Amino acid sequence: MHIQGLAGVGKTYLIRAMLETLPASSTLLLAFTGAQLAALRSRLGGLEVTDMTFRTMADELLTQDLTQPWRRVGDGRGNATYQLNDQAIANLLGIQSVGGHSPARVVGWCRQAIMDFCDSNDDNIGPEHFPSAGRLKERIDQAVMTEYARLLWQEIIRPTHPDLRMPIRGYHRLKQLAQQTELRIPATFTHVIVDESHDLPAPLLEFLGRCPKAVYTLGDVCQALHGQPGKPVKRVRQWELFQSLRAGRELEQVVNPLRAAFPGQQLSPMEGNRERATRVHFYDHAQIPEEPTTILVRSEWGLFEWFQRLANANARFALLPGVEKDFRAFVQDCIELYHRGTQPRHWALYAYSSWAAMESRFGHNRTFVRISDMLARGYSSTDFERSLMQLQPTGQAPILLGRVADARNLEMDSVMLTPDLLVPVAGSEQRSTRRVLSAIYTGATRTRFELTVPGYLRDWLLDQGRGGEGD
Repeated sequence: MHIQGLAGVGKTYLIRAMLETLPASSTLLLAFTGAQLAALRSRLGGLEVTDMTFRTMADELLTQDLTQPWRRVGDGRGNATYQLNDQAIANLLGIQSVGGHSPARVVGWCRQAIMDFCDSNDDNIGPEHFPSAGRLKERIDQAVMTEYARLLWQEIIRPTHPDLRMPIRGYHRLKQLAQQTELRIPATFTHVIVDESHDLPAPLLEFLGRCPKAVYTLGDVCQALHGQPGKPVKRVRQWELFQSLRAGRELEQVVNPLRAAFPGQQLSPMEGNRERATRVHFYDHAQIPEEPTTILVRSEWGLFEWFQRLANANARFALLPGVEKDFRAFVQDCIELYHRGTQPRHWALYAYSSWAAMESRFGHNRTFVRISDMLARGYSSTDFERSLMQLQPTGQAPILLGRVADARNLEMDSVMLTPDLLVPVAGSEQRSTRRVLSAIYTGATRTRFELTVPGYLRDWLLDQGRGGEGD
């Protein structure tokens, strides 16, 4: 069974009700991240159930056969902070320039092709998996690039080079799991519940579809922040829920235009809770809130800018739970790269060996430009540490700050969305469009009682050429 439920309709309540009915000892609960499972457990009232992230399940199943040692991930390759420079990969694998593009650029495109491949049900990597910039015109160049990508994929899942330790990510492991067609969920489990099933990648859906279990998936395609919601497994009963318990009717004026704008989706309009008031405010210029509010931004750049803005204003604020460690690493890497040219290790930065390379990628981003200007004026690690000292304990801070991705499993009394969420959508690429719309929708639907958004949100939707029902 698959339940498509808009945000706030009570999917967690349904999961709890299902767990109270099903045999606990033979029911497996799955979610994309540990944070999602933790948030879910906190709302299940102490119910005992076996739970795993997708990655944990893949690792356990792939490594249970000790005669296949190559399936194990050792030497820290699976650590989220472990990175390897594209130029170093090219040097070790003997990857040459293709079509006039440097070996490091070729490796970067190959990594992106592997990511797209791992999110598909395809058996092999092909030219169609490369980003548009990496789809070279000459057939011979396409063939060479494809072979390099396949070589890189094999070194990730079955390394042979003694000096090459490629990072291996969750999406690599899930694709690897799907390709081992003999693997199944253990017989001890009879029922599987998947929370936030919009995060399910195609290979994991394929894997679940071949397992002889009762699979129940609950999700919301509008919250697929990666831009490509998975489709339910075959032979499935589907239900749609659209009556919100979390928020009142006024939120409909924001949510329904967003919902209607999603490419390729035909969903019922959200119906707000008639017994709850949710006020919506529109602003012309983003100001620091005077009342307790959670400020949600799009990316690490927005997080950096608003963090420093709040610190400069001596505001009483804190970062959302689980954000600070990764944020510290991001900012320190930015500072070191800008002032000293030190190769970054943060997952969002490691592919850039210079600030000039960063500017070529993010120079169109106004928030990035403001961060770059701040660094040019001498912003240093000392300034950052001084600002960190102003962070309050989370439970005592009237203002909380985080990315939409950090808040996706949370509910707040009051939410403010920052302007960086309303980025232009280039061309007609549906996945990019979904990513942008999902971020705005997910952020807006975290609130119970109050939402503050840019006043030009409705005009922004029309500018994309996709303003629909509810406009």
